Amino acid sequence: MAKSKKRKNYISERPDHPDYFEEPSVGGRPLIYQSKEELREHIERHFQECADNSVPVTVTGLALFLGFNSRKTLYNYAERPQFLHTLKRALLMVENAYESKLHADKCTGPIFALKNMGWDAEKHEKTEVVQKIDLSKYSTDELLKLANELNEDQTQDGD
Repeated sequence: MAKSKKRKNYISERPDHPDYFEEPSVGGRPLIYQSKEELREHIERHFQECADNSVPVTVTGLALFLGFNSRKTLYNYAERPQFLHTLKRALLMVENAYESKLHADKCTGPIFALKNMGWDAEKHEKTEVVQKIDLSKYSTDELLKLANELNEDQTQDGD
């Protein structure tokens, strides 16, 4: 069996290479925003500029305005405790902009966007109405008749 040669990482072994680091970077790129107040000011300015210029509010538009290079970066910021509530509210405002367009004649675009934001149009909540009835005032024959009527109604609903 042939002995496999270990491939050397030439970049890490060449100090003259521009990508050479003596110590690996552990922090990643520095944050664009240092405080939630600074971030909130930029978010408010973005929404105001959208309103003033009749520009639709979108997640990518928000990300670009904030200086991020992807939606993923926006969502990564939203995972940081100091920015969590600020960005959740901003994303909710974008969602609200799409939701408000559902009342228009042609709303397939907003529906598509909302489904990508986690909305589930097929999900229906079942509500049951419970009414208490005093059965002691009915005779056995009347109760049997009511039970048969209920069974017929349920059978028709199941068809």
